Amino acid sequence: MVLLVLVLLFKDFLQLLTILTALPLSIGGAAVGLLAYGAALDMSSVIGILMLMGIVTKNSILLVDFVIEKRRHCCKVSDEA
Repeated sequence: MVLLVLVLLFKDFLQLLTILTALPLSIGGAAVGLLAYGAALDMSSVIGILMLMGIVTKNSILLVDFVIEKRRHCCKVSDEA
């Protein structure tokens, strides 16, 4: 369902792939963090990982949308930075 909404929103598979690439990276980062601290994967860790996935998805959507808007207005992204 979420994938269908994203495809309808962006109308481009490459942008959708860019957004979804961030999810495995966030899960990997959470796993590295749990291993570094020696914490167990319990219910609170899983809830935290799910919240992290939501935040990462939201930020990825905002970033891709920002780039689309800047390209639409013929402005280079590097000019704003």
